[in-house]
Amino acid sequence: MTDTQPPTPDLDTIQAAIAATPGTWWNDGHEIHVGEPGILAASQWIGDTCNVELPDYGEANAAAIVTAHNALPALLARVRHLEARAASLEAERDGWAETSRNEERIWAARVAELEQQLAKYVGVEPTVRQTHDEWLRCSGLHCPNAERYAKAEERGWLSAGMGQWLCPDCRTTPAPARDGR
Repeated sequence: MTDTQPPTPDLDTIQAAIAATPGTWWNDGHEIHVGEPGILAASQWIGDTCNVELPDYGEANAAAIVTAHNALPALLARVRHLEARAASLEAERDGWAETSRNEERIWAARVAELEQQLAKYVGVEPTVRQTHDEWLRCSGLHCPNAERYAKAEERGWLSAGMGQWLCPDCRTTPAPARDGR
């Protein structure tokens, strides 16, 4: 079973049909008029919905037709407003989607950059890395790098027990004990 939708009405055609009989529509029983409501002399007869088989002779049908016709200009304006709003929201959504794609490209580039930086260290021999780490944590008092070590320790960059390491410069010369002995 297929779900069929009624065709989308052409708003310009409806607007033209409304313009064909300008003015306010009103009903007098089952008769429909356009012009000044309640004044037959200032109105034009449009038609009627007389049906002798109905208890009200079609007066409810005439009232429905008049109400629908008089509401059409406001309904058309509302539909046009909503269509414009939908187009605006679609454009905004498309803008956000493009922004999202740009952000994705930026982050992908940053991840690639960081992966390249990481790749520099992946192939490094452990002994070179270990020597570098030891140099940063040197505890030799006579070491030319001691000032750098002291600043790192003062700022809390080194954890407890790491001060026992010597840099490559200090490995060759025995370092005096820290308590001066």
